[in-house]
Amino acid sequence: LVGVGASSLVAIKLGEKDYRSANDILANVILLNILLGGIIMAVGLYWLDPILYAFGASEETIVYAREYMEIILWGNIITHIYYGLNSMLRSIGHPRISMYATILAVVINIILDPIFIFVLDMGVRGAALATIISQLVSVIIELIIFLNPKEVIYFHRGIWRLKRDITMRALGIGMAPFLMHMAACFVVIVLNNQLKRYGGDMAIATFGMTNRFMFFFAMVVMGLNQGMQPIVGYNYGAKLFDRMMRALKLTAMCATCVMGVLWLFGLIWPEGFIRLFTHDELLIAQSIAPARVMLCTMVMVGFPMVVGNFYTSI
Repeated sequence: LVGVGASSLVAIKLGEKDYRSANDILANVILLNILLGGIIMAVGLYWLDPILYAFGASEETIVYAREYMEIILWGNIITHIYYGLNSMLRSIGHPRISMYATILAVVINIILDPIFIFVLDMGVRGAALATIISQLVSVIIELIIFLNPKEVIYFHRGIWRLKRDITMRALGIGMAPFLMHMAACFVVIVLNNQLKRYGGDMAIATFGMTNRFMFFFAMVVMGLNQGMQPIVGYNYGAKLFDRMMRALKLTAMCATCVMGVLWLFGLIWPEGFIRLFTHDELLIAQSIAPARVMLCTMVMVGFPMVVGNFYTSI
């Protein structure tokens, strides 16, 4: 809602050579993420159990979900700033730094997980704490970059106030991807509750494994989208429409190929990826047919993902 909308707006402003507005947008990203992150943290902590049950938690899993989400919510503002500034880095021409910051967070998370979970015996709370600490390290790096006055946009005095026109435009642009993610979350809520009712935790596990495998490929398409976004936005702002359309066509072609590979997995060998998640032979046997059905139309998913992001970018 904030990061995608604001980064699209920054790319357009840079294409127009309007650096003052781009700086104001950067400050508004921080302020909006602190505000919205704080609100979500407060609401989530106050109504945590009802929210978790709504998402499909059972009496067996609610304890672990609560332990994990309590820490994640306390660190929610860090998470918001991490994603917001990461989007800004891509928009100002630092996609590699954005990638390095993300990879660093993942590596630190992987290192800290076993230490907190097993060595310090913190269980699932340790996994959550590792996530927040790893994001905090990346946030510090992002903040250092945006404190550098040599960057095209950077933190300085005179920009630290919410501006209604910037806020409304950024949220307006970011509303489309936000609602798409909300729709996806709503689908998961409905499915988890029905699966819990008609199939139990085994059915939820089947859906979870297949959905997670789909997410690996969707993340590749999202990466392509995020790479396309500043290019399309900048060229739109600079009125270089031919380059803008070439970027769209290339990204759509690549996304269709990526999701085509996922489709082939579902068609030919769903058992292969299921075994990446579990060695339970009963669960594997029950998961093959549902996984094949879930993946049977994936070849068509990449194109609309790219086109939706294209409209957001302009």
